[in-house]
Formats: sequence, C-alpha cells, structure tokens
Amino acid sequence: MVGLRYLKYVSLVILFVVFVIAWWLFVDSSYRMGVRDTGISPTDLIMGLMMDPTTRVSSYILAAIIMWTLMMLAMMLPAAVPLILIFRKIYRTDNLEGDSLRLAFGFLTVWILFSTAAAMVQWALHQNGLLGGKHFAVNKGLAGAIFFGAGLYQFSPIKDACLSRCRSPVSFLVEHWDPVTGSAFRIGFHHGLFCLGCCWVLMLLMFAGGVMSVLTMAVISILILLERTLPGGRWIRFLPGFSLLGIGAYVWLYGGG
Repeated sequence: MVGLRYLKYVSLVILFVVFVIAWWLFVDSSYRMGVRDTGISPTDLIMGLMMDPTTRVSSYILAAIIMWTLMMLAMMLPAAVPLILIFRKIYRTDNLEGDSLRLAFGFLTVWILFSTAAAMVQWALHQNGLLGGKHFAVNKGLAGAIFFGAGLYQFSPIKDACLSRCRSPVSFLVEHWDPVTGSAFRIGFHHGLFCLGCCWVLMLLMFAGGVMSVLTMAVISILILLERTLPGGRWIRFLPGFSLLGIGAYVWLYGGG
C-alpha cells in the first residue's frame, strides 16, 4: 500500500531527477571547458565538438543544441512546477501521472525549440569571432547592448502580458483546460509560449555572462523564479529592469573593448 501511494508522485520524481541530471551535466561541462586532455565521457565529447566552429559545423550545432537543452531543463523546470502542482490539485484525471508528464513535456518542448535557435546564434557568434573566452562570452560592447536590451524588455507590454499568465497558473488552467477534450501536452505547450515571451530576452544574458557560466545560469534561474513568486504583482518586473539598464550602461562606459 505504501509503495502504491508513492506511485502517485512518480511524475514529480521523474522531473526532479531530470532537473538534477541537467544541472550536474552542465556544471560538469563548465568545469571541463577548455580541457583538451580528456575525452571519453559524453561531456568531454560535447565540449570537444564546441571548441572549433569553423569545422564540422553540424557537429558543433548539435553539441550546442544539447548544451542549451540542458540549460533550459535546469533553468525552466522549476518554473513549470507551480503549473504542474496546481493542475494535479484541480484536475483529477484518469491518468494523472501521465498527464502531468505530458504537461511538463509540452512546456519544455517550447524551450527545446528555443535551444535550437540559441545554438544557431551561438555558432554564428563564435564563427564570426564574437564569442570567446573560457565560458564563451561576447565582447563588452555587445554584452552591454544585451544587458540594456534585456532591461528595456522588462518594461514592454509583451513582458507584462506574458508575466501575468506565468504568475497566475490557476487562471491560465481555468481559462484553457477542457477536462473532456483537453490535451495536457497542448496546455503545457501553450503555457510554455507565454513563458518564452516572458523570459527569452533574459536567456540571451547567457551570451553576455558566458554561455558556459554556471554563475550566470544560476542568477538568471533565480531571477526567473523570483519574478513568478514574489509579492508585488506584475510590477516586480521593474526592479530587474532598472538593474539591467544600469549594468548595461556600466559595461558600455567602463567595461572596455
């Protein structure tokens, strides 16, 4: 009986395991970045393929897609948890664990598609000499522009509209879920699109802080989570907005070339 009771939470356990593995692989990859005298683990292989963007282009892009997908799994799974928990509480479907996983997969599919686009951007920047260093970061001028652009986006109507839905998963589910004909994957994908509209510019900060920077990834993850959970309504987006504008101005003025 105890074992059957715990089976009710198998989908949450699976998502937690994916989250831990994604973080572990990314941290391990960041640690190994630039190390060329290893080469038997999957992480070493991915890092090796990403060292030279001028040869084996398809291999580079594939490796970059894998790394960005790991980043998105690690960063966005916590953002999906409130939606999944509320869904499980409100709707007692016949296959709750399966629907919970489909909901999460629909949400994460959006970010996997984003990972593909981000990997292409990474390759283009690297190919043109705009991405370098141990953690793959852009130059200071471009970094300042990314910070400034991310700050401006925090004040945009699109950010406001998308963040309001991300902060209110109950309202979103009531509005979009049909217990009879509803598809958990479709609902997760739909919510993921709002999440993408809310956060895609923040994700570009990885290029400014370093695509392989664990610190940058952790800061963005915390920022995204706080935007969804702190009291203060949608106005909470203004504080990081002003901060990013300030950082962008500082990098432009004092960051050097």
